Amino acid sequence: MVGAPHKKRVSEYQNGGSNASSPSTQSGSGSSSGSPGRRRADAPASNVPSPADSSSGPRSGLGGYDGNRDSDSHSSQRNPATSRIIVDPKNFDLGMAGWSTVHAYAVPTVMPPRPAPSTLGQPIKVGLNSFRVNKIPKNPVYQYDVIIGNGTEKRGLMNKVWQSKAIRAALGTGWIYDGNKLAWSLKSMDREIRLEVDLDSTDEGGDGKPRKSGKSNNHRVVIKRTNTVGFAVLDAYLEG
Repeated sequence: MVGAPHKKRVSEYQNGGSNASSPSTQSGSGSSSGSPGRRRADAPASNVPSPADSSSGPRSGLGGYDGNRDSDSHSSQRNPATSRIIVDPKNFDLGMAGWSTVHAYAVPTVMPPRPAPSTLGQPIKVGLNSFRVNKIPKNPVYQYDVIIGNGTEKRGLMNKVWQSKAIRAALGTGWIYDGNKLAWSLKSMDREIRLEVDLDSTDEGGDGKPRKSGKSNNHRVVIKRTNTVGFAVLDAYLEG
């Protein structure tokens, strides 16, 4: 059969490759005459890989028949535990002195001037929710949650309710209110305070008459202590 010696060689190579013999030895003379399946001894090698080409790797002996051979580059990969640290200046966020040193420039001694303020947009006023502290208190300050109405009332209405006579009579003096939901005082009030403030009453400066719209101007107020603010740590820090 044509090509029989070639198939025999492949079969012998798969079984170990030790008993494979070249076609030139089987032909006896190595001439081009004879059966079409025989090859010259000096003819180019076939595409069948030699054992030396497939002896390495975990799948030894099958490299030529199993696609690409497994990579042998595992030993050349970098081991981060034993390798030196890779330093790449492009990945650093340096200050001006460090940047100049890395790029071999003279370190500047004068910083560039600040650019002029932007002329875009328009100026606005910004209010801060802060209070001036003239003296660190020795006693603790108590923080309270304040809920007026459903908690989503407008700031103007909440300030008006907080300044009402009913609130002043219930709390007394010495309170700080942030205009929203928090208040502070040196007084400790363990009980929860619940009030109804009618801004249309004569006590609050109203005429006492119901509104034409029929909508009530009564507002529910709930004040509850939630936290104790101590200044011992801050005082010790300021004293050094």
